Amino acid sequence: MSVINASPTKNFFVDMLTRDIDLKDAILDLLDNCIDGIQRTTRDQIPSETPYSGFWANIEVSEASFLIEDNCGGIPLDVAERYAFRSGKPIDIDDDDDIFTIGTYGIGMKRAIFKMGRSAEVYSQTAEDGFKVIIQPDWLISDDSWGLPVESVERSADEAGTSIEILELRDEAARQLGDESFQRSLISEIEGLYSYILAKGFEITVNGEGIAPRPIAFQWEGVKKL
Repeated sequence: MSVINASPTKNFFVDMLTRDIDLKDAILDLLDNCIDGIQRTTRDQIPSETPYSGFWANIEVSEASFLIEDNCGGIPLDVAERYAFRSGKPIDIDDDDDIFTIGTYGIGMKRAIFKMGRSAEVYSQTAEDGFKVIIQPDWLISDDSWGLPVESVERSADEAGTSIEILELRDEAARQLGDESFQRSLISEIEGLYSYILAKGFEITVNGEGIAPRPIAFQWEGVKKL
């Protein structure tokens, strides 16, 4: 008996995985990854009032490209090879089970990348190693292999961290990222969602503008005496 090929094309699969993702959520998911990197880096340190002090993330958005870079510890090479670039975390992977990670959006790095563009350059280094992954547009149209080439690189003198630059933006992503109202809305959302972490020392910039935490106010109803 012969067998017909019923597997999805890579391009179709990627389009389906990214179709219902909000662009802003994709960006915030990448920002969450920066903060999760801090949790890994500081997991054995003594708790303090400003556990995020000294860590930063920089975001640059325009109609031509998207960049997020940080000094939050980087992605270990073995993590990149095993699952960091997969769509979904394999059930047999228990990395980070012993630390608190944000994981609010659950989108994943690769889905976030392909929501915005067809090409990307990912560079990361930890205290021990470094690597780069370059995703070319022809990867999407070739169904020969789902693997991505990863290359070990010499560590630089810079801090341990990750840089993700997304190029060849999709038309809708380019339109939104180049729109000033979208940029202002993104900054406003970061101000609100990350206020607590910003107040604890983390620094975030968007297109060169430093993000300040919003004052946190607590409200409660008083107990009425009978």
